[in-house]
Amino acid sequence: MVQMETVDKSGGLRPPIVNISLPSTIDDAKAALMKSDSNGNNVYDHLTDIILRVLEQQSDDAYSKFEVLSSDVKASKLAPKEELSGLQHIEEETLDLKLANTRSNLFKSLELLEGEDTTILPNEGDFPDLLEESSMFEWGGVGLGREETVRLQLSMKRLLESNPLKNVRLFGKIYGRKRDYIIVESEFKEGEGAATKEEEPKENEVKHEDSESETENAEKETPAQTTNLEIESEQRSGTNRFSYWVQSAEEGWELLPDVTPAQVVASRKIRRFFTGDLTSSVDKFPHFPGNEANLLRAVIARITAATVISPRGYYNLEEEEVDALEVPQIQVNHEFEGLDPADLLRMNNWVHHYPFILNQGRCTFFRPSQANANEDEDDENEEEIEMGPRLLTDLSEDNQIGRHDAWTAKLSSTITSKFAHVILRSNRWPGAHAFAKDDRFANLYIGFGLKYSDKPFSPELPSSIQKEAKQPQECVDPSVQEEEEIEQRTKLESEEQEGSEDEEQDESEED
Repeated sequence: MVQMETVDKSGGLRPPIVNISLPSTIDDAKAALMKSDSNGNNVYDHLTDIILRVLEQQSDDAYSKFEVLSSDVKASKLAPKEELSGLQHIEEETLDLKLANTRSNLFKSLELLEGEDTTILPNEGDFPDLLEESSMFEWGGVGLGREETVRLQLSMKRLLESNPLKNVRLFGKIYGRKRDYIIVESEFKEGEGAATKEEEPKENEVKHEDSESETENAEKETPAQTTNLEIESEQRSGTNRFSYWVQSAEEGWELLPDVTPAQVVASRKIRRFFTGDLTSSVDKFPHFPGNEANLLRAVIARITAATVISPRGYYNLEEEEVDALEVPQIQVNHEFEGLDPADLLRMNNWVHHYPFILNQGRCTFFRPSQANANEDEDDENEEEIEMGPRLLTDLSEDNQIGRHDAWTAKLSSTITSKFAHVILRSNRWPGAHAFAKDDRFANLYIGFGLKYSDKPFSPELPSSIQKEAKQPQECVDPSVQEEEEIEQRTKLESEEQEGSEDEEQDESEED
């Protein structure tokens, strides 16, 4: 390539003329035009597309629009970058969208959600009218709100259809630091759920303290328990008669495990706010045997035994004369027509229809020594049996909390008392409420799962430090000769003992 400078007519220098070496063949020229950039574009394809665009449009002023056509062709080939910025990024499913889909599915049938082949259990179980109950509780200043109540009504209906349950009941809500727990009580049909097992009952009545013998006096009166064997759990009875389902952040129902006596006893000794995570550990002293799901189940058992109540006369005992060691069964009195509001304001017209929880953490007394008991053992050596108040014990026998009563009753309205209903509030378990109107009643708990105490809480002290073991003392090892003498002496003593036993046996045979 050679550059030459020329002089124009005015005497000035013209720009240098560059002699460019052109491709020698058409193939070389085409190859040069088809060199692509980093995006895969080249001049040859670009010119081809422009010519094709001109022929398609058949424009008269294609020459003047050449630059516009070139820009349009380039714009049609632009591709977005694979890496999007934060403003361009869109989540596949936001939390609000997920929540909306979950709630909308409650209004659809299971056939639409899971297909026509889905087996839907017939809805024959006992199902409460939450909207009516919610309106009754709202007069007492407690409730979940109408919107949440409607969702719970539909969600509980879905739970009843998807599982072999006999009945469902809304236990309530327990607040957590991160998320809250919505809890539903249910009872499995016969032959479903956990296996049944007969239990050992109890004796030695204790004063009813909201189905919880947790005071110092009760502990002093309770006989010492045998601790060499683990206390067995109740199966389909007592504290495990009902099953409990928990829902957090509307993520579906999860069945809580059965509670053990050790968990009930340990839960009485600690106070802890729930986190909202069932798998979180319970780092407390004394040690709790389980995670938050087990602690939640233990607290539910204590609350239900203490605060689930009904008007007197709604339930009757199936058998008037039963064994003192057994918990009597109750049945609904279909002839019950309700009590007047003035009568419901008195505590002796309300009864506990859930069994009392003993100091063992069971509703029926368990004797670990009974498994290895000797039939010839005297009755005086048998372990004393503890028994709590029987079913349908009225609320007037509940222990007071200091100077305050265990329950507070009030009318829903003092202005229109003719149409008012009675609402009860538990002072021992803040958040537990009950109402009764005509032949209807319901129980609801909304709180933190903490029991009230008029005394400041003090954790249990660590056990006393054990004494140090005595230092071992050195002794002289016997010689081989001394060991042989000891062995011979022991052998002679055993032979003499066997001979005396044979003589005694011969004398007994002669007699």
